[in-house]
Amino acid sequence: MESIFKTATAIGTPLALSGFICAALFLLFRQILAKKIFPSLGAALGAEVLKLVIKCLFVLALVGIVLAVASFLLIAYWGRSKAVDVSASAEPAVVATSPSEATEPSGSFEASNGDTFIRTGGRWEERSKGATTPSFTFTERSSDNDSLLLYDGSRDMYLRLPTHGGVSQWRLSSSAQWTDWLPVVRHE
Repeated sequence: MESIFKTATAIGTPLALSGFICAALFLLFRQILAKKIFPSLGAALGAEVLKLVIKCLFVLALVGIVLAVASFLLIAYWGRSKAVDVSASAEPAVVATSPSEATEPSGSFEASNGDTFIRTGGRWEERSKGATTPSFTFTERSSDNDSLLLYDGSRDMYLRLPTHGGVSQWRLSSSAQWTDWLPVVRHE
């Protein structure tokens, strides 16, 4: 059972979530059929209950898959269209040799969920939509023409923001794998 939860927490995309839901439904159907409760209900009633359970769970899984694919495509399309809008006006960033020498990128970044990343002094602050105080603070580790690398010590997490707009990525220090997060747009 613990391995199922470990697998579920490792899911990073809506399509993987859909696959996990289908596999979970298969295992659930197999367990229901193995209980052998349907002969004690009577043939007609057992068949109706079984059909109803299978139909409802199948429709639920199908709706989940459609919503997951739709959200994946919407985010991919939205992120690509925002990246095109920003890239025409964004200036390339200067490569910083140390966080104290980092002067670009300036301004802020806005994620598609409404969160903003604002540079204040020598640090970056993540603020939720409408908030006046930061949710998290980051130190700038490096920047180049393509991305800005930030580090949050409270969560031991790295965040990569594309300097010309696009999909941001995050990873924990213990992990070498980057996970796509949200589309972001850079503001001057």
